[in-house]
Amino acid sequence: MLFDTHCHLLDRAFDGNRAAVIQAIEASEIKYVTEIGLDYESSKAVLDFAEKHDFAFAAIGWFPDETER
Repeated sequence: MLFDTHCHLLDRAFDGNRAAVIQAIEASEIKYVTEIGLDYESSKAVLDFAEKHDFAFAAIGWFPDETER
């Protein structure tokens, strides 16, 4: 069993093929992933993502330079 402890599947780089990447994860030996939030908006998004995908956990947080927002 593999567990990817730090990924950014919601990054814009995956906008064109996110569904294919998710299918590949589900078909692979990867059992779980942790999707990382970087600020308020991305943290909300990773929580939503984790609710929709049984293989995903959410890690929410803020970079120090984002704390004033």
